[in-house]
Amino acid sequence: MRTGGEPRGQALVEFAVAISLFVLILVGLFDLGRGVFNYNTLSQASREGARLASVQANWIGETGSNCTVPVCPADAAAMKANVVAAVNARASGLGTITDAQVKIHCSSTAGKPADTSTWTGNNCASGNGPGQAVTVRVEFTFIPMINIGNVDMSSQTTMVVN
Repeated sequence: MRTGGEPRGQALVEFAVAISLFVLILVGLFDLGRGVFNYNTLSQASREGARLASVQANWIGETGSNCTVPVCPADAAAMKANVVAAVNARASGLGTITDAQVKIHCSSTAGKPADTSTWTGNNCASGNGPGQAVTVRVEFTFIPMINIGNVDMSSQTTMVVN
């Protein structure tokens, strides 16, 4: 017979509640770490895409002796394909980044374009001279382990055309 005032099993119930809360916090911290890692990877991929676009934007359509860089894209679509490949090379931990998730915007002045919501995906054509700006935006959907809904992430980098 028990002589104490505590009911039997109370410690087990308290442990079950405490361990559940501890595991939830631990998994949440892992998710937060994964989210930060994915955003940093996305940011690096966006920078790599913008770097490549800033080099190739000035050389769209150049051929033969006019092409003095390693790769002169035939048109804007070829340049975008090269940018998407560069983004995927840097975003290896995120899976495959599709053509629709990468947007490129060339502007006649250096600086950040005013309205990114109207981008069609790629407005760069021939005639992008040095000093102009090219912006690459990469979009990604992060799916956390805890079912709190998907998190849309994006990173945008602007560089000056060389």
